[in-house]
Amino acid sequence: MNPIKVDVAVIGAGTAGMAAFRAARLAGANAVLIEGGAPGTTCARVGCMPSKLLLAAANGLHDAHSLAARGIEGTHALEADRARVLDYVRRERDHFVKGVRDEIKALPDGMLLRGKARFEAPTRLRIGDDTRVEAKSVVIATGAAPSVPDELKVFGDKLITSDDLFELRTLPKRIAVFGAGPIALELGQALARLGIEIFMFGKGGSAGAITDKPVRDALIAALADEFYFDPDAKIDGMSLEGGQPTLRFTSPDGVARVERFDLVLAATGRAPNLKPLALENAGIELNEKGAPLFDETTMQCGDSAIFIAGDCDGARPWLHDAADVAGELAFVGG
Repeated sequence: MNPIKVDVAVIGAGTAGMAAFRAARLAGANAVLIEGGAPGTTCARVGCMPSKLLLAAANGLHDAHSLAARGIEGTHALEADRARVLDYVRRERDHFVKGVRDEIKALPDGMLLRGKARFEAPTRLRIGDDTRVEAKSVVIATGAAPSVPDELKVFGDKLITSDDLFELRTLPKRIAVFGAGPIALELGQALARLGIEIFMFGKGGSAGAITDKPVRDALIAALADEFYFDPDAKIDGMSLEGGQPTLRFTSPDGVARVERFDLVLAATGRAPNLKPLALENAGIELNEKGAPLFDETTMQCGDSAIFIAGDCDGARPWLHDAADVAGELAFVGG
């Protein structure tokens, strides 16, 4: 067993983890960064950056189509080559990912540990089978993964998540989108503006987590002009028929409908990547879902030397907040 003693151990090399690691080093702490997942941050690989690239391409086509109102003719005939759009998104996305990978590769020897981390004790970690880390403090920044409701799994390999979308070779004609949060709305609008027929099904009447009713209603109305959008969908049945996802639902005006799709996109939120950590050995209080209870101001788990930050905390999932909070916690830990 290879024993390592440090001031700060950061689990996860995403946005929050990298920020925590940088801050710990700047504070003079002896720190290690532990990465057991795919290189590159969620934002760069499958999140904000590729989705904004897709939206930029879609908005370019949408804006071109609107030029006729300004006396510019011919742009209405423009179409998206969807395979080339996805190639463009991946190509540009990979530039962002390379920047993150290069930063990690440049770390001095011994500061990056590759492998899955799990707790053996409150500040003792096992990395793989042959490395043990003793730390004065630990920052958990393991990110999150798409959460897919069980009922959608009936669609088998016709079901994709936002993580899968950017790896498609091309885009089909019809996609059903489940979810009405920020990710669902952004991707749904982008896909619709690329000429794909979109049906979006939400739950509870929400849209993009907007709480102001007039603003929410205005958003719903604006999006409904571009694609079918029911923020409080009544789904009567789901099946895979002849290899096609088939939905039976009641529209807002009370009409029973049956629609078939090429793919179903589950944009139904993300769940923290915490299960592999063996948190039951960390000596901290967990909720009914096995996630740590923590102070949302300090991000400290009880009175332990364990902190949580980034997407995996469920409290501050946005990139800039994740980075700021993680950096502050690493300074405390150091």
